[in-house]
Amino acid sequence: MLSYYFSLQYRRLSRWLNANGVPPFVGIFLAGFIFVFLSKLLFLKLTWASECFILIAFSQLAKLSAQKRNNQLSLIFDNLTKKKIRLVENLLLCLPYVIYLLYVGEFYAVGVLLLLAIIFSFIVFKTYVQNTIPTPFKKIPFENIIGFRKNWWLYLLLYFIVFQSVRVDNFNLGLVALGAIFLVQMSAYFTQESQFLVWIYNKNPNQFLLSKVKDAILSCLILSLPVALVLLLFNSQHFLIILGVLFIGLIYSSSIVLAKYSAYPNEISLPQAILYAISLVFPPLLLVIMCIFYSKSKKNLNLSL
Repeated sequence: MLSYYFSLQYRRLSRWLNANGVPPFVGIFLAGFIFVFLSKLLFLKLTWASECFILIAFSQLAKLSAQKRNNQLSLIFDNLTKKKIRLVENLLLCLPYVIYLLYVGEFYAVGVLLLLAIIFSFIVFKTYVQNTIPTPFKKIPFENIIGFRKNWWLYLLLYFIVFQSVRVDNFNLGLVALGAIFLVQMSAYFTQESQFLVWIYNKNPNQFLLSKVKDAILSCLILSLPVALVLLLFNSQHFLIILGVLFIGLIYSSSIVLAKYSAYPNEISLPQAILYAISLVFPPLLLVIMCIFYSKSKKNLNLSL
């Protein structure tokens, strides 16, 4: 039963990659290359990279422990088989992290990660709450509201990291948290709305994209400006660096809007996502990519507006 389940998951992944125009072996190789590259960059830039690794793996384990997903497994498999599946998939998810941590000699982090994988195989998280979570985006369209309600705990964690950075006088830690706020907010734009929700706007593509970019910038400012002000208050000598991170963050927040509608009404394809990820690593390429995405967005939106 276990071999059937995991072979089925592999076939689903292969079909998804093929549907996005990427041969499975190429997609898996690229994923591995990007993982190693970003991991190396993380360990070069941060002294607490192993803790960051554990945090990233924790967020992925939490998704596997979602109640809806576990309820589906319970409907298909008996309790013992379900527990075996959960344990194996948690260990498989942590495997790349474990291998890299062993490579850099962070053995204590390997132990923590494996322990988390085992514990989380027996835990189920509720992914919803009975009461609606209030958001600071009353008049800003749905992406920001949905994104905030899905990731509110991440924002709390990042604000806590900023507090800790001020407490221990670690400016770099606070700066990383500031950048991460932009990344979390940008993730909300991977959700596509129906064509009806675009059609109702009485705007041409240029006006529509401009309004969406303004909304993205405003929502990012609402969440990031308090952090930037706190960092400025305690690190005024780094004024230009903080301002630079804010500016770059707002540029990327604008670009994710163009990336979203360059694929509309479909979701962002894997080649587009890879191209966009490359621009995150090599910012000068972003201007070229934004022009390409803008042209495609106008063409796609002409069919709906």
